Amino acid sequence: MVRVFDAQTTSSRSFPLGGADFVSFDPSGRLVVATGGAIYFEAAQGVLDVQYEGNVHGLAVSGGRVWFASGSELGMIEGTHVSITSGQHLSGSARLAAHRAATCG
Repeated sequence: MVRVFDAQTTSSRSFPLGGADFVSFDPSGRLVVATGGAIYFEAAQGVLDVQYEGNVHGLAVSGGRVWFASGSELGMIEGTHVSITSGQHLSGSARLAAHRAATCG
């Protein structure tokens, strides 16, 4: 079960999904959940829709995109478009982390 709490409205919503390894929000505020076998995005109807199926072992949101590790490849989801490398040979111990751009001023 994945449960999202909204501190502003003091409400919550639940999604019946087992095995969630990574949870985040995309740049538009949609819930993103990754299990070992798929990445799900929250749909307008309040359900989780599969966006990618594969061996997922990392998830990060950065630069307006959702990045993920799948097997030995690096993938990206922007909107509904999924891209994945071929022959990247990522290490199984590689970890993804979001990066915040530095601001000057």
